Amino acid sequence: MSTELTELRFTVSGRIARPVAEVYEAVADPAQLSQYFTTGGARGRLEPGAEVTWDFADFPGRFPVNVVEADRRAAS
Repeated sequence: MSTELTELRFTVSGRIARPVAEVYEAVADPAQLSQYFTTGGARGRLEPGAEVTWDFADFPGRFPVNVVEADRRAAS
């Protein structure tokens, strides 16, 4: 039996007491996301079809992020 990790998937959720538009931008904008979540930085805005990568100081390399859906209307 192999214990090698071949695919990593996760869902992030939580409750944040801020306006929806502000929270959306904090996640979608790589400059803001890099300030609190990705310890090595984020590249690319979270939009369908965008090339997005997240870096974490504790793990080598850039991790690709597959943006399936980003509903900006929810932030309006």
